[in-house]
Amino acid sequence: MVTARKVVLATLIAALSVLGVSPAGAATAPGDPLGALDSVVRTAEPGYRFVVTGWASGTTDGPGYGRVAVYVDSVGVLTNTLYARPDVAAYLGVDAGADNRFGYVAGVDASPGTHRICAYAIGGTNPLLGCRTVTVAATAPRGNLDAVTSALEPGFVDVRGWAVGTAGGTVAVYVDGTRHVLPTVYPREDVAVALGIRPAGGATDVYIGFGFDGAVPVPAGSHRVCVYALGGTNPLLGCRTADVPGSPNAVVDTATLTTPFTLANLITITGWAYDPAAPALPGQVAVYVRTLMTPQVVFAGATDIERTDVQIARNLPQAVVGFQAQVAFRSGMDAVCDIWIYQVVQSGVNPLFYHYSTDASLELSGAVGGVRRCR
Repeated sequence: MVTARKVVLATLIAALSVLGVSPAGAATAPGDPLGALDSVVRTAEPGYRFVVTGWASGTTDGPGYGRVAVYVDSVGVLTNTLYARPDVAAYLGVDAGADNRFGYVAGVDASPGTHRICAYAIGGTNPLLGCRTVTVAATAPRGNLDAVTSALEPGFVDVRGWAVGTAGGTVAVYVDGTRHVLPTVYPREDVAVALGIRPAGGATDVYIGFGFDGAVPVPAGSHRVCVYALGGTNPLLGCRTADVPGSPNAVVDTATLTTPFTLANLITITGWAYDPAAPALPGQVAVYVRTLMTPQVVFAGATDIERTDVQIARNLPQAVVGFQAQVAFRSGMDAVCDIWIYQVVQSGVNPLFYHYSTDASLELSGAVGGVRRCR
């Protein structure tokens, strides 16, 4: 994202060099820096709706080179003169081969309405380099809720989708009546192409971070998950019903992904279970896994880890109710699609108390038999 932005800004600088040097703003005191504001360009990038370019010479040195302050109304940002401007060097009579980094670039945000964008050289009396008046039309945000799937972490669901034109680049996720906020920061080339922001296979110098993807807590049971784009009338992007498995007598405490060896991934799941019809006996659980390559049973049997915390909390006659299961798969060659964990009880109705499901778009190229998809 940063690299792509720099490409855009460097292109603007090069174009300005061809067009010629903007005249320097008037120095208001002897020894004041010289410079100009060359352009204020509207971009498709949310959060940095305008790119400000220009040049300055003789400013107070900062962490990089010269310093320039760019203000949108009364809110300012500092930037450095980091870009080569041979046209400015020629204009100023600087010797060929000398440092000619007089160009500055700043990305600034402007909310809907009319604003004044101004640049000041830092040094002396901080002279004004120029101003532009810009108007930002209020547009309704839009987007889509793509999927709500169970997360690897127990008690959470993954919420995925996209939105553009939101206030501050965020969406609101409601689980029943509980509100959570997710940022729109993930690249979505498909959205950029569909909206005409970037042609298919085109240049990569356009910001496309319109996607949101995050885990939100959801208790066991059936819940309504809805997502709203924040801004304007806060339009609804979609709703899904999330059915989160659970059992009062079986719990997954942790599910963690590690890479203990090269090309090997390991999911370690810990938890506890007991059968209220036979509390004096270890619990029974069954862990089923489906990967891109094959389904498998990774654990089926009695709990074998002491959990005195559960024994005390549930007033059980024994503490061997804990379990640990591990799911191993090859990085780059396989991937986990689903994990189901059932409690095995004497009644014969074995409740599902944990389910992890990946993104429906997960696929693996080059697998035996060609491309494999989770869904």
